[in-house]
Amino acid sequence: MVHAHTFPKQEDGYFMIESIHDPIEVITMFAAGRMKPIRFRWKNKIVKVAKVTGDWVRHEGQNKIHFFAILADNADYYEIRYDSREMTWQLTRVWMEG
Repeated sequence: MVHAHTFPKQEDGYFMIESIHDPIEVITMFAAGRMKPIRFRWKNKIVKVAKVTGDWVRHEGQNKIHFFAILADNADYYEIRYDSREMTWQLTRVWMEG
């Protein structure tokens, strides 16, 4: 299991909204055997990915859950996940400036 994720801290002026688990639609690029989210739709809002700050995989039995830490172009941070068995995406956490 690889853990390479970076999220903002409260002292950086961000606050976290936990346990969202909303379904999202994601446009993803595949290159060199890796997934890279480009943008996603959450509650009819398009979020453009400025940078993937980390990615890791969690195994649940034989199923792989792919996680991505994302810095959006609006300076908010997001954690999204892809369930390879269900072939679904979810927004799991958000950090917003405030």
